[in-house]
Amino acid sequence: MTENKLTGRVVSLEEVTGDYPKTIVYLEAEYGDPIPVNFGGKNKDKANDIKVGNEVTINFNVYARYWAKGGKTFTNIEGWKVVFTAGDSSRPEEPGFTIQEDNEPLPF
Repeated sequence: MTENKLTGRVVSLEEVTGDYPKTIVYLEAEYGDPIPVNFGGKNKDKANDIKVGNEVTINFNVYARYWAKGGKTFTNIEGWKVVFTAGDSSRPEEPGFTIQEDNEPLPF
């Protein structure tokens, strides 16, 4: 099975509160309206570092629900992983460490 991925520039963010809080990230689309990707539940925190203008790749699943009373199908794109595109100067600093080389002898 292949992974579903979207890559693009973030054009808008929307915070939704209530029974099911979530963050909706809107990615620039080549044609038509921006593509909304929902981050809710256990994946809500994964959208915390995203800012408008970031270039990102988002892994996602597609969910559809049929509403019998209305005879309609509702489709959601649920994001579960965010990768900041290389060269995006506005991405957050990643935690890490640097190794400094000393020419001094070790004390032991």
